[in-house]
Amino acid sequence: MLFRRFLAAGLFLCSAGIFRQWRVLVPSRAPKHLRITIWSETKGEFSPLFLQGGKMRENKVSIVAIVCGIIFLLAAGYFAVTMTMEKVSEPEKDYLIVGTNTPFPPFELKNNDRIVGLDIDLAERIAKAMGKKLIIKDFTEFDALLPMLQTGELDMVISAVTIREDRDEVVDFSDSYYDISQGILIKNGSNLNFSNPCNPEDFVGLRIAYQEGTTSQLWVEENLIGRVKISEPTVFDDFAFALQLLKLGAVDAILLDAPVAESFAKSNPDLVVAGTIETGEEYGVVVENGDPKNLLPAINKVIAEMKTSGEYQKLLEKWFGGGK
Repeated sequence: MLFRRFLAAGLFLCSAGIFRQWRVLVPSRAPKHLRITIWSETKGEFSPLFLQGGKMRENKVSIVAIVCGIIFLLAAGYFAVTMTMEKVSEPEKDYLIVGTNTPFPPFELKNNDRIVGLDIDLAERIAKAMGKKLIIKDFTEFDALLPMLQTGELDMVISAVTIREDRDEVVDFSDSYYDISQGILIKNGSNLNFSNPCNPEDFVGLRIAYQEGTTSQLWVEENLIGRVKISEPTVFDDFAFALQLLKLGAVDAILLDAPVAESFAKSNPDLVVAGTIETGEEYGVVVENGDPKNLLPAINKVIAEMKTSGEYQKLLEKWFGGGK
């Protein structure tokens, strides 16, 4: 406030011409090469003032331009800083960036270079309810999704992500929209027997594969490694690669979410689902920890409305053929 008053007073004095009779005294020892250009009242123009050694020369000049120039520079700097500090936050963007990881049918998969699936339909429904455009980013690695969400690169993740306590410590989840168990995918004709539901002893001596960063990996680590004798598990990022390993006999079984196992078996006649593991998992939409963009209320409202209206059941029928 005090600085503003100083600037106002300075500008007023400049306009009033208070400084017209001030003089500049040039010391006699000034270097010969020094030159200052100022406004000369006598000439009515900008002219050079040379500082010459050997004598004292008094020049009657107006320094209104100098003082006003300083004041205007200070004012410009002050108000530039003030405007920057008082700048309003950026307007809310009109689009949602959603991260996913394909292929994971029927939740997310590519169809003629388009990403489709139950999760994508859900994302479109959420974006529509918010009045925003939808941008889908497909990541080659599933375990890259949550870190990218935490950096703010994504607004949300919809990619068949299981709600887990360890994840809930670093991100926030919506209400659940799908209940799942784990499934065991094997090569058709394999002489492998699994209980139904499966138990850890069914995997003794087998070569297991699972996707990195998934609940399948967590189940293997908690129930198989160090508990039953199995070969070193194969960890993969790309399901297309894993399916090839299974078909070639490089691994005995792939552990993955049961509905996805069923989908792969349906599109690959040489594969079959050998059994399931009851894990009681649930999928949820993922947002940044603390929900700083306040997305969860709208997301949960959409999920609830879709379930109540029957719209969600139609999605299940669309992607699972007859519902879950």
